[in-house]
Amino acid sequence: MNTEELDQALSATLEDGRLSRSERGALFQVLRETPLDAGRLAQLRARAFELARERVTEPGARAALDWLEEVAPASPSSWTRPRPTCITSSRCSTA
Repeated sequence: MNTEELDQALSATLEDGRLSRSERGALFQVLRETPLDAGRLAQLRARAFELARERVTEPGARAALDWLEEVAPASPSSWTRPRPTCITSSRCSTA
């Protein structure tokens, strides 16, 4: 998958303003199947924040998004690891 296709995939998941479990799973699958080096993963991560920032209109929210981008894990491996789908249950599954 090329950069434009990855960008389109990110944009599609942002359309309704939420990332569903199926969208998250599909995105993780694409990332696992697409050979991305650390630089390309960093570009993809930056593009995801840019897309989100374009949707934000309130100045305070933009500042919060800028802050989140700075404190979010910078490790590209965090983008390819599935996250638990629940918080409180000891029987969490991964997406």
